[in-house]
Amino acid sequence: MAIGQAAELKGEGITLQFEGIQEDSRCPKGATCFWAGRVISVLLINDNGLTSRIVLTEPDTTGESGKNTYKQYQFTSSVQPYPELGKQIPKEDYRLFLTVKKIPAGSD
Repeated sequence: MAIGQAAELKGEGITLQFEGIQEDSRCPKGATCFWAGRVISVLLINDNGLTSRIVLTEPDTTGESGKNTYKQYQFTSSVQPYPELGKQIPKEDYRLFLTVKKIPAGSD
């Protein structure tokens, strides 16, 4: 999803909207960094008229995705593009790749 873009969870009464990037401190390709950094994206959830905001934090070079839960839904995210040394990422170029998994009731 591009910033501002929304997607619906069909049959669930839930709409997800990529609100934006709160932080992008990932170590750029071609740089040597003391800290690997992270990217934090914000997702708006409209659940039958009630709006919630969740934050997805993706560690840098570990290859891990950002994860968070809302009710019985687990969100796994990845943000692209990855920063490059000397290049600024325009806001409109960011994309949030989101996987939503419904967790069965009683599976703790």
